[in-house]
Amino acid sequence: MKKCSYCHEEIEETLSPCPHCRSNLQADPHRVPLEDRAKAINGWLFLPALFFAVQIYSGIKKMILDPIGMQSRGFIRVYWSPPALIYNLIFIALVLMAMWLFFRKRRLAPAFFILTVLYSFVGWVILGGVINIPGDEPIIAVFFNMILFPAYFIYSRRVETVFVNELEPSTLDVLFRWLERPLMAGYLFLRNHRKLFPVLLILFLVTGVLAQDLIRSLF
Repeated sequence: MKKCSYCHEEIEETLSPCPHCRSNLQADPHRVPLEDRAKAINGWLFLPALFFAVQIYSGIKKMILDPIGMQSRGFIRVYWSPPALIYNLIFIALVLMAMWLFFRKRRLAPAFFILTVLYSFVGWVILGGVINIPGDEPIIAVFFNMILFPAYFIYSRRVETVFVNELEPSTLDVLFRWLERPLMAGYLFLRNHRKLFPVLLILFLVTGVLAQDLIRSLF
C-alpha cells in the first residue's frame, strides 16, 4: 500500500489513476505533487481571510449592536428570535472552525470553507422567508459570496499548493474527523468535474431564490 500524492488516501502500489481523486500518479499536468508544493498563504487567499473578519463582525453586529442601537422591541424580537439566534451562533462557530483549518493550512480547509458559505446561503433563504429581517444582507452580497469563494477554492491552483496539511489527532482537528471523508469526497468531485460546477451553482442559486419565495408565501 502507498499514499496518493494528491488526496493522501491509501491505495494499492500498482494503481494509477488514484481511485479516490482520479489523479494520474504517473503524470498529471493539472496536479502538483505534495513534495513540490509551496505552503504560504498569499495572493488572492487574503480574500477568504477578510471574509472571516467581516462575517464575525456581521454576526456580532446582528445579535448585539443592531438591536441595542435601534432600541426597538420589534427589532430585538426579530434578531433575538430562536431561529435567528441559533442560525447566527452556528454560523459564527462555523467561521471560527473554518479559520482554524484555514490558517493551519489543513487539506480540509477549502471544503469546510465552502460548507460555511453554503450554510450562510441556506440560512439566508430560510430566515429571509420565515421572518422579515431588517437590514438583512442584499441578494447581491449573498450571491457574491456564493459565486466567488466556492469558485476560487475549486479552480485555483494556489489552493491546491497551500492546503496540504493533514488533520492532527492531538489538536482541535479531532472535531473534524467525522466530516473529513464526506466533505473531501464532495470537494474532490467538484475539482475533478470543474465543468459541472457553473451548472450546479446556477441551479443551486435559482432553487434557493425560488425556495425563499415559496417559504414567504407559506408564512
